[in-house]
Parts: sequence; C-alpha cells; structure tokens
Amino acid sequence: MTSNPFIEIQDQISMLDAKISHLTSLLESSRPKNEFPNQMNIDQLMAYIGNPSRQTVYQWIFKKMIPHYKVGKRVYFNREEIEAWLSSRKKMTISERVEKAILKY
Repeated sequence: MTSNPFIEIQDQISMLDAKISHLTSLLESSRPKNEFPNQMNIDQLMAYIGNPSRQTVYQWIFKKMIPHYKVGKRVYFNREEIEAWLSSRKKMTISERVEKAILKY
C-alpha cells in the first residue's frame, strides 16, 4: 500500500512548525527581561525625545547636560528624570514672561 505524499508533506510541515514554535519560545525565554521599565538606552532615548542625532546625545552626555548613568561603557537614562529634564528646558512664552515679571513686583 502506497502512502499519500500530500499527507506525508503535511505531517512534515506540522513537525517543522512545532519545532519552530519550540525554538521561538526558547529564544524568547533566553532574552533578558527589562527589570527596570523606566530605564532607556540611547536608541530608546532618541526615539522618546524626537530623534536627535546620536552625536547630539553624546555631546549632551559629555557636557553633562542630560541626566544619565554609566555602567561600564553603556549609558542609561531614567524616563522620569528625562521627563523632568525636558520640562526644565521649556521656553516661556511672552505672556508667561510678562506674568512672571508682574509677579516679581
């Protein structure tokens, strides 16, 4: 009795699919989990604040203009500190300047 080649192919595809699923789950479990959800690397920071150039971010780090942490050669940023830093860099509008000047007197 001859077996159906289409059924054999389907069985092989099912077996390969199961192996791929198993390998994918192994890969996912081996990736380091982000234990610190507020922690960002340079690429994440750049995306978060509007994609400045990498060179600009490194200049900010070198000049200590942006809050950051260094672990070895890696640089990390705390999301809350970056939000505060961004807020502190806000430029006042003319009406805000006038109001501030009035409040001084």
